[in-house]
Order: sequence, then C-alpha cells, then structure tokens
Amino acid sequence: MTAPAGAAAAHHRRALELLQARQEPAALGELVLAVARDPAAGEPARLLAGLLVRYDLGPGAEVAAALAACFAHPDIDHQRLMRSAINCLAGMPAFRARAAQAGAAGWRAAADELLDGEGGLLADPLFHAVLTRGICHDAPFERFVTALRAALLGRAAAAPTPIWRMVAAALAQQAENNEYAWFVTPEETAALAALPDGEWPALLAAMYRPPPAAPDAQEAALRAAIPRLVPERDATSQAVRAQYEENPYPRWLSLAPPRLGERRERIVRYFGPEAAARFAGPLDVLIAGCGTGRQAVAAAFAYGAGANILACDLSRASLAYAARMAQRSGVGDIEFLQADILDLAALDRSFDAIEAIGVLHHMADPLAGWAALVRRLRPGGAMRVALYSARGRADIVAARNEIARRGLPATPEGIRALRQIALDAPDDVRDWRTGVRRFVDFYSLSACRDLLFHVAEHRFTPTRLKAALATLGLDFRGFELPTATAAAWRRFAGDADALDLDRWEAFEAAHPDAFVGMFQFWCRRSG
Repeated sequence: MTAPAGAAAAHHRRALELLQARQEPAALGELVLAVARDPAAGEPARLLAGLLVRYDLGPGAEVAAALAACFAHPDIDHQRLMRSAINCLAGMPAFRARAAQAGAAGWRAAADELLDGEGGLLADPLFHAVLTRGICHDAPFERFVTALRAALLGRAAAAPTPIWRMVAAALAQQAENNEYAWFVTPEETAALAALPDGEWPALLAAMYRPPPAAPDAQEAALRAAIPRLVPERDATSQAVRAQYEENPYPRWLSLAPPRLGERRERIVRYFGPEAAARFAGPLDVLIAGCGTGRQAVAAAFAYGAGANILACDLSRASLAYAARMAQRSGVGDIEFLQADILDLAALDRSFDAIEAIGVLHHMADPLAGWAALVRRLRPGGAMRVALYSARGRADIVAARNEIARRGLPATPEGIRALRQIALDAPDDVRDWRTGVRRFVDFYSLSACRDLLFHVAEHRFTPTRLKAALATLGLDFRGFELPTATAAAWRRFAGDADALDLDRWEAFEAAHPDAFVGMFQFWCRRSG
C-alpha cells in the first residue's frame, strides 16, 4: 500500500538535506523510502538512480518496491538500476535457497521447481522489470534465467499457465535486449527444431531467436537521409565500419538526460573561471565517432541551448539508430554525418568543443586521428577524450589472445562460444574468464564483439598520453574520475598536482584497475 504523499515528501526533503551535507549513503536510504511510498514521484526516483552509479542496494521489500518504481520512469537510465535490482532479487529467500544448489543441474532443478509453484519470485514486478527494461549483467543471474528458459522450452507440449506465459514473454524481451547473446545447448537446438506450430511454441521460440519482423521504416528513411562526407580510404577504417554495420554499438535502450548546461559548467571546472565567457555563448560541438548516438544525445542536453551538435561516425547503420533514438529523446536537431575522422579536413568547419570517447584507439594510427581532430578545434577549444588503458585492459588482452588461440570468429556463434567459456568458470577463479564478466558490455552480442573481438585496438599509459598531448599541442586539464578512483588518488598522491601525468603513471602502476574502463579526460588546444 502506498503511504500518503506527505510521508514520501518528508523522506525526499530529508534526502536533499543529506545530499547537501555530502552524506550520500544516508540520503540513499531516504530516497528508497520516498520512492517506495510515492512511486509516481519523478525527482526522488531520478536522484536514486543517479546515486546507484556509485552505490548499491541490498535486498528488502522497500528496496524492491523503490527499484520497480524507478524502472517505470521513462527518463531514467534503467541500466543504472540493474546491479542493485539483481542483487535485491538474489537476496530474496526464494532465490537464495535455490542458489545454494549451484551448478547447471541445480539451476535447472531450481527453475523447474519455481515453474511448478504458484508464482512467487517469477511473478515479482522487479523480476519482470529486470528482464524487460535493461540488459542483465550478472553471471549467476544469467545462469539462472537461461536455465529457466530451458525449463520452459521443455514444457512445449504442456498447456501453459499464465505465469509460464508471462515469464516466457519477459525472457524473450531480455533476449531481444541482449541480441540473443545467450548460449544455446545442442539439446535446446534439437528441441527448437521439434517445436510444433502454435502460439505457445512461437513464444518459446522467441526466447531463442527473433520473430520475423518487417524492416524499421523510420530507421530506413533516416539512414537514407544521412549525408556522407567522402568514402573512407583507410583500410582499418573500412574494417571498423564493416564491424559496426553488422553490430551497431551500443544498442542503448534508455537515457537519463543530463542537466541542461552541465557540460559547459564542467568545462569551466576543468579549465578555470576564465573559461566561463569563452564557453557561455553559442557553441559548435563535434561528437567524433558517435556510434549509435547515446553520447550525442546526452551532449545535446549537457551543452544546452545554443549548442550546434554535429555527430559523425563511419557506420551508416549506427547513425540511423542514433537519429531514431535522438528523435525519440526529443533532440531531433542533432546533425548526423557519415565520415571518417581522417577525412574531416574535407568538412571545412571548426569547433569550440570536440568529444572523442572510445574511438581513437580503434584507428590504425590513433595519433593521426587525434591530430585530425585537433586541426578542427579552434584555438582555446575544449577536447574530451577517452582511451583504453593498457593496465586496465589486461583481462581483455588475455581474452583476445584466447580468442586467437581458439580461432573463434567474430560471429554470433563465436561470441556465444567465448561467452560460455567465461561463464563456465567458477566464480572464485581469478583469470580473464571472471575478469571479462565485470564488464557490462560482456552481456550483449554487439557490445561483447566491441569489447573482445574488435578488429583494431590500441592501449595507452599516462606516460604515452603525456607524449601524445605534447606532440599535438594540447594542455592536459584533468581526468574524469569515479568516486572510488578519486579517493584512491588522494590517498596515494596527497597534495601532488593532479595534472602531473608522471605521477599518474606511478598511481596506475600501484592501482592497475583504476582505469579499467578507460582514461577519460579533458584537454585544451593552446591559444
């Protein structure tokens, strides 16, 4: 039962006071109570989702109710909720009791037991939200839901209960979300081939393969309308384009729009108060290597009114996805262009700010691509860059070596096979198999290809970044750091200059997982 709105408002006010006092963990608890008591209230739900980037929630009825409510809000990035939601489900007695049976046979037995019951966990609103609103990124949970899928397939000849139908539909949606990344056993392949006609067998088949669907007319029209600068000539660029034509990345499902103008404020924070006037008026912004548009859409909100956003990418399929999602997000005025970074001289335009997040390290010569962007950046302009860390990618490198040793192709079958090798490893193993499972990208097909099977990948160290910045005439203005990394840096470096990349080299040597995602930083063109 929902409590009176006044109780929810009181918890919300208390949470705001705690946030003002920098007491985020305590604020988290108040926000859970606020959302659980008033599920329709958008602001506490958005604050809660934002905090879950840095914190996690355990099990509990209030937590489950709050998380389920957050999933119902369209302007929240549902992927931010997944870790806490799965942990909440895993902490429920019905799940814990069955998890103790561990192992493939145990999970299948647990799945059959749940399907024979009256609903319980399988009817929980949070369970269905997890399966339908995001991509599950937890190895034990994947083992459970794939066993559940196999158990349902084994009941193809039975009369389905309402719970079975509901769970099968949710699993089919999760399979679509992760692009059918789950491994299919030979037994399941045989059972699929033997499915009879009918509505129930068709629903079961949808858990394994996409049902026939007409092409997306909107995306096709958008794709045809995107201009092309010039055909790419670089062989690596052609190979990268081919990869993303087959597997556009990332296939994002939801977005929490940044606060309007947030990116301008961040530039001032990194560049100093003297930059306020420089970046206050109309801005020309380039998103280089925009992929499927998540970064470009976020930038349109974050730079706010007066920002002219041009987003370019090699892949036409990615750009069409980006244009459709931009329209859905209400920012249809982004300009999209098919272009290779190496050919941007033909654009004959310059920019006040350029963002190149996760793109330069996939070029044949990252420094050549970076230099091409610097030539498009106006003097005094801001550049936001993200590049892979050599130390942070150690598990990825080991996985790529294993892929090469086994000769696994970058096909759905090859990706599923590699994923299953990693998932079959016991959870207490400490090697690349459990290492790659830390990455959200491991859990969907296109993202896993980008993570482990990419046609081109370069990695950096702080020392190499220092040399590149000097060569390009760029001033380093600082890393964007997760809270835990920032705290570790303060403990390690004390009052040391945070712009000293030699010091960062020593820090990363002592904390090799500090940049397990990427180095993400700001720099400025001299002048």
